[in-house]
Amino acid sequence: MKKSLLLACVVLFAGAAFAQSSVGASSLSNEAQPIVMPSHPSQASERGMMSGKSLLTGSGSISAKGERPLWELAPNNVPVPLGDSARVVKKQHAEAKKAQVTWVN
Repeated sequence: MKKSLLLACVVLFAGAAFAQSSVGASSLSNEAQPIVMPSHPSQASERGMMSGKSLLTGSGSISAKGERPLWELAPNNVPVPLGDSARVVKKQHAEAKKAQVTWVN
């Protein structure tokens, strides 16, 4: 049983080692490869400026229906800083009734 398990492991590991060496050798080379930049001659040529286009529409009134944004309707709540909250809690803790400790030996 041990011999067959050992033989199976050796076969699998040897197959993996041969697969790595054959793939790695064909895809990597030590020769320098020059960087080839694509050429775009139409982008680099000189052209005249286009005429301006107006972004304003013609005269007339514009109306729309829909929901109003929340920032127009919601009240502006200012959050209480954490330090102020901690001071209030500390003050409440100091003013709270303390338990009386009675030791009985």
